[in-house]
Amino acid sequence: MHKILLVDDEIDVLETIEDLIDISINHCEFSRAENGAKAFEICKTIQFDLIITDHNMPELTGFQLIEAIRVEQNKNQSTPILMISAFIDQGLKEKLSTYEIKSLSKPFRSDELITIINSYLV
Repeated sequence: MHKILLVDDEIDVLETIEDLIDISINHCEFSRAENGAKAFEICKTIQFDLIITDHNMPELTGFQLIEAIRVEQNKNQSTPILMISAFIDQGLKEKLSTYEIKSLSKPFRSDELITIINSYLV
């Protein structure tokens, strides 16, 4: 069973991503958080196989969440992370590359999302 944490402040986006993964990839269990702060609290107690996060969110941005996961004490310091956002500029891409984080721009193609997720879960 693959454990995936989905982080986005838009519930419809969370549901869409979860549905796409559920249809295409077997044996996934999902946790959700509607902001980076809640996601980090979850990361302290649960080990995930993949974390998918938005960037533009209240309390902690997606990048601030990534920094916290990589630096602070939690169970996901080496867990693969995928950022999906409409706000990925060159500066953010450079920051993400320092943590070896892949990104996908919204709107995204479902086949592209599934290909990236499969590359992490194999």
